[in-house]
Amino acid sequence: MLKATLLALPLWAMSLIAVVATLALGEFGASLWLILLLLLWLVTLGAPTTAAVLAVVWWWPGGSFLPFVGLAAATALVAQVGGVWSTAQFLRRLRAKSNHDKPA
Repeated sequence: MLKATLLALPLWAMSLIAVVATLALGEFGASLWLILLLLLWLVTLGAPTTAAVLAVVWWWPGGSFLPFVGLAAATALVAQVGGVWSTAQFLRRLRAKSNHDKPA
């Protein structure tokens, strides 16, 4: 679990930056290729963070901005760690199965 957390931390940070950059650059009319590049990141490696932030946006009743940012960041971190951990488990099982199926 520690390895998953250490791998998830930079992915989480880059994904949060990508979410903010996509919103800001989209608001100011940045070029389409840049927005598409950021969106590609957000739907691949940043998918858990993106889904968590969107869930908090959907659920948030309004009010103070700072608690919203804290909750979105914390939820996104939990989702990113869970995504990295479950992907690692899936790949580990897939590798074990493929090694088991090979003839001796």
